[in-house]
Amino acid sequence: MKKILSILFTAYKSYIVYIHDIIWLNLILILRLIVIITLYKYLYANYSSDDLIKGYTLTQITYAVIIAQVVSSSKPRIIDEVSNDVKTGKVSVYLLNPINYIVFKFLEFFPVFIQNVWFGLIFGWLVWFLMIGSFPITLAWFFGWLLLLIWSMLVVFFSYTFIAILAFYTEDVEAFRFIYAKFDMIFWWNILPIPFLPWFLQTIAYLSPFAYFWYTSWLVFVSFDLILFLKYLSIQLFWLILTIFACIILFSKASKKLTINWW
Repeated sequence: MKKILSILFTAYKSYIVYIHDIIWLNLILILRLIVIITLYKYLYANYSSDDLIKGYTLTQITYAVIIAQVVSSSKPRIIDEVSNDVKTGKVSVYLLNPINYIVFKFLEFFPVFIQNVWFGLIFGWLVWFLMIGSFPITLAWFFGWLLLLIWSMLVVFFSYTFIAILAFYTEDVEAFRFIYAKFDMIFWWNILPIPFLPWFLQTIAYLSPFAYFWYTSWLVFVSFDLILFLKYLSIQLFWLILTIFACIILFSKASKKLTINWW
């Protein structure tokens, strides 16, 4: 436990040293939210006669936009980090550590992910309240939303870690990252809300893990339903277990094939 806490503390200290990066990240997030929320306000003002589009209000849609943009912009650059470790041979040092490399990277990067999301939500909600107004929040909604959000962050982290481990097999993982990121953008509500997509794309989205990265936490938040909450929680658990085991299996095989300086 002492080693784990030490890694967490060191990672946190290393991150907050670059305070200008945190400020810049949130400034970009604020500008993106202002532009996107302004566009949705125009859309609802000019193309909605009953304050609903696809069954959702402006308040609900713009809240979802905040969650999407916050989680998307807060993801740690785990793919770049692992790829750099392999290319430079730095990974050989990490492999000698008493802690598994994947566990080490999780302890190093997930606290950064949490902090980025926390700051992003603060600034995102501030923009939202200034541009849209308040939203009725209940205790059940809040805790249901929080649990699904945290679990979705875990699924996001380990799915991107899986792509990162491919660096052990190929010199450059940029192609894999690019393809995965594009699916991410389409089915994660980074381009259009999932309800706005054609039906067949919605079906694909719900069969994939992307819809459960954050979209389900938004659905529970705007309209809490216990049955729906348990359903989404179980699906998230399935994808979380699958991505974790996929990372463990791929890494166990990849680490045996790693060659650094002919060793």
